[in-house]
Amino acid sequence: MLIIGVGRRTIKNYGSLKTDYCNRCSNNSDFQLHRHTKWITLFFIPLIPYGKDSLIVCPRCGYYEKIDEITFAKLKTAVENREVITQIPLKQEFDPYMGKNETQVNFLKEMANYKKERLKKSNTN
Repeated sequence: MLIIGVGRRTIKNYGSLKTDYCNRCSNNSDFQLHRHTKWITLFFIPLIPYGKDSLIVCPRCGYYEKIDEITFAKLKTAVENREVITQIPLKQEFDPYMGKNETQVNFLKEMANYKKERLKKSNTN
């Protein structure tokens, strides 16, 4: 009997990039450079990587943004050589549904619609 699994994830932290303001948690944080790798496993031993994500992560709130491989390589080299990074390539658009599952997102949207309808009713009275 073989036990084959999919979805095991390893996280490699390459270090701090720069202290910058996070729009999500409203704190100054040392943003981290991460690489997440997904694996196919055999008997719980990771064998074959099937997906890699390069991320910039706020360690306080968990906010992250995916970056492309070219940007990742430049930032990784800068971190390894202890160079000063002047700008972090973040969009930092606040997404209130980030990190939520589909059920939670649907509930929050329904609550927002309910509040709007209630506000309309109170304004008409």
